[in-house]
Amino acid sequence: MRFTVTRLCGGQDLVLTPERKIPVDCDRVFVQMKSTYTRGAKDSARFDWNGIMITVYPAGSIMFSFFNNRPKAEEYARQILSEIYDENDEKKIGFVEERI
Repeated sequence: MRFTVTRLCGGQDLVLTPERKIPVDCDRVFVQMKSTYTRGAKDSARFDWNGIMITVYPAGSIMFSFFNNRPKAEEYARQILSEIYDENDEKKIGFVEERI
């Protein structure tokens, strides 16, 4: 999977956006990833993952806060997305039915 990478906050944060939209149910991700953060915006899920503050958005984009190692971020994004989404398995926590 390939990502478009955007640097934010003077390069302190990275947002990785998958090359194709990956529908993610942020409410379920927030609960399943055992977030210790207060539920913020309805359209995102923020949680701590291996000591890194992660925010997942409904189209599959992932923000790494205060983390600017691009190769590691790409590796971690693949791991996170594999935990929360599998287009062939509706039981994965991040699966959300496409609505037209």
